[in-house]
Amino acid sequence: MRQDRNEPLIDRPDPSSGEALYLQVARAVEEALRAGRLQVGDRLPAERELALDLGVSRTTVTGAYQELQARGILRGHVGRGTTVVGTPPDARHAALPWAQRIAPVAIEGMQVAYTAPDGPDVIGFGVGLPDPRLYPVETLDSLLAALPRGDGGLYNPAPAWGDPVLRETLSGWLRSRGIRATPEEILVTTGGQQGLNVLARAFLTPGDVVLTESPTYPGAFLTFRWAGADVVGVPVDHDGVRVDALEESLARYRPKLVYLIPAFQNPTGAVLTAERRRRVLELAIQFRVPVVESDLYGDLFFEQEPPAALKAQDASGVVIYQGGGSKLGLPGLRVGWLVAPMPAMAALTVAKTFEDLHTAALTQRLAAAFIGSPHVERHLARLRVECRVRRDALVGALRQHCPRLRFRVPGGSYYAWAMLPAPLTADTLLPVALEHGVGVRPGSAFSPNGGGADHIRLCYAALPPDRIVEGARRLGRAMEQALARLGAAPVPGKPVSAGVV
Repeated sequence: MRQDRNEPLIDRPDPSSGEALYLQVARAVEEALRAGRLQVGDRLPAERELALDLGVSRTTVTGAYQELQARGILRGHVGRGTTVVGTPPDARHAALPWAQRIAPVAIEGMQVAYTAPDGPDVIGFGVGLPDPRLYPVETLDSLLAALPRGDGGLYNPAPAWGDPVLRETLSGWLRSRGIRATPEEILVTTGGQQGLNVLARAFLTPGDVVLTESPTYPGAFLTFRWAGADVVGVPVDHDGVRVDALEESLARYRPKLVYLIPAFQNPTGAVLTAERRRRVLELAIQFRVPVVESDLYGDLFFEQEPPAALKAQDASGVVIYQGGGSKLGLPGLRVGWLVAPMPAMAALTVAKTFEDLHTAALTQRLAAAFIGSPHVERHLARLRVECRVRRDALVGALRQHCPRLRFRVPGGSYYAWAMLPAPLTADTLLPVALEHGVGVRPGSAFSPNGGGADHIRLCYAALPPDRIVEGARRLGRAMEQALARLGAAPVPGKPVSAGVV
């Protein structure tokens, strides 16, 4: 939503105007769209919440929403609320109602895609990248200057499957992580997201089923849905995906793929135990289903290194491993990789070819120079220290300023996954938080089958400690104000120490 903090999202109706209240509310929503306070893809407040804000009955809001659905402006989704899917008629574009031609999955993508809140003083916990001050800028500059340019090869397109120098470098890098892969078993992608697109192109057809953790990275389940697949979430606990629920889902749905984030799962931070990893591999073999292992955060541990990757234990060729440079501090280079058994490489390669035909040699050579040098381990050590400092700043600030939040202290990665106190939901909190100058990501964005409304994800890696503390202070004030509007008692809960707070 594009909303000035001092401007109401939807104007209150006037009971003395003579016009039906539900039509006034419907017109106010259209005016909010014309003014830019609402846009296609935005999720509207729940009926009960909006009724409370506008001082009308829930029936009035229900009637307004139904009227706007009939006009093609809103669409209701069970478990996911009401979303803007169209705009009021505009004479400039009356010939073609573009908004009504948007694919449903694109509308869902608009709902979960993160846009940094407007305003220089807004503290954003919603991003998924480290602070640019943590990038190895000087090292990359020196490595870039040293790249040989004599034959102009750096400016030619590299093969779709990847630059041979980078593939060779990655083979050695992966070996140091216990993963044995020849260069021919490595496909270079333009970032991790393209890796998911390539997987979907190569293996999914409409009607297939993909199992993912729930919650999980939204870019994954939306990509699979874009390919026409049905996505089924499998619950996660503190030790990663629940293998009993995974086995049940494998037997019931017979999926085409299973997508997992075993190390510092996004968004929960869970680490799949060694025993569960062994069981996941057994189930993959038993049900003859490939497992896509996304390992973007495994090197970003603070106290304890995660167990060996699934791919490192994959003796049967059932795992496709995904890695990338973005979480290593190289997001602008857009370099990722898939490691797959040779029988899968032909389909992956042709899918990659039709994604972008060629890949940029310059950025791949720079990534190879960095990953193949001692600089990478020094940088990772620094990144772990810096992110741990920021994690500790967030944990301390949340305990002080947001004692009602409950969360596990993350052991690595960039995020804390926090549960809101009842009856507060993320959709209720977000607009109030923006009024206080702080942005968070709602848990519903990470839930493939609905749910997550009582959680938020907070990224601490993107902010220096002083901004983290100030952001937590603002968040605490926003929570108390939102709870007060819901009639909750103003007395904060008692913080709990040792692991879970």
